[in-house]
Amino acid sequence: MKKKELILLSLSLLLGGLLYAGACKILGFPILGNSRKLVYRYPVKTGHEGEKLPSFALLLSDSLTYINTSDSPFNKPTVFFYFSPDCPFCRREMTEIIKGMDRLKDVQFYLITPLSFRGMREFYHEFSVNRFPNIVVGLDYKFGFSHYFNTQNVPYIAVYPANRKLSAAFLGEVGIDQIIDLAELLK
Repeated sequence: MKKKELILLSLSLLLGGLLYAGACKILGFPILGNSRKLVYRYPVKTGHEGEKLPSFALLLSDSLTYINTSDSPFNKPTVFFYFSPDCPFCRREMTEIIKGMDRLKDVQFYLITPLSFRGMREFYHEFSVNRFPNIVVGLDYKFGFSHYFNTQNVPYIAVYPANRKLSAAFLGEVGIDQIIDLAELLK
């Protein structure tokens, strides 16, 4: 009896493995490769899909410089990363972005927080953001981002390809593969 059960179990595992391999082949995913692509997060509906890059006033970490996001470099994908300096999910997202910066160097990042200036500066220094010319960290002192996207939650990420029209927005962590795919969309 045990031999029969062992054979059935072996056949079930073999059949399951073949089905998995076949499904991966059909969907274009590597069988044993990076499975993070399988975990793409669904975007949230903002009502701003396809709209042009909005304008937000930000106070930078030097406490002297004010900028407007509408001055973002043209013909370059832009990502808004709405964060809280103390949020563990935001910190993990920032760590992933920095790890993947060699692949994200052509994307302009705006790290935006509505919270304390002091917290923003600590976040800026802790992650040594000054090493990356494509990252701007600013305080959303007019709360423009949260009003525009109607969000109070973090992390919140909005991705604009080079055409400067909203591709997608996400509540929660997003993998850099998904950011890259969306930033290059409609390039």
